Parts: sequence; structure tokens; C-alpha cells
Amino acid sequence: MYSVILKGETWHGELKNKAKDGSLHWVSTTIVPRRDANRDIVQYLSIRTDITKRKKAEKELDLFLNTAAIFVAIFRQMATFGL
Repeated sequence: MYSVILKGETWHGELKNKAKDGSLHWVSTTIVPRRDANRDIVQYLSIRTDITKRKKAEKELDLFLNTAAIFVAIFRQMATFGL
């Protein structure tokens, strides 16, 4: 991230942040450099969207799919034994 924005390029990604109370949350972030008339970077603009609920849903879906894959493997193994 820092190598991109220090070159004056826009960076976009997902970050896990810690709030002052210690809780964790996810944000989708875009950081854009702001330049002056001389094209020097004078500040950065950060646009963030809370994606904590989406990340939790993705994690739950991964767990479900992994569990389903295990059951499929077990049933296939049982079928090889004629069960």
C-alpha cells in the first residue's frame, strides 16, 4: 500500500482495522493522492466502506463449503465399500 501511494498512485484494497475499543472491523479502502499546482502530493484522500458483515458471510460460506466437501468425500468413500 505505502509503496503505491508514495509513488502518487491510487491504491485500493481491503484492510482489517482495530477500533479504539479493541474491536476488529473490515473496510474496503481507496486512497487517492491530492496534488498541488506543482503536482506535489499534499495529502491523501481515503474513502472507506465497512465490509465487516460481508467478510463474516464469506467466512461462514467457506466453512459451509468445506464441511459439505468433507461429507461428499465420506459418502463417496462409503459408496466404494457398498454402504
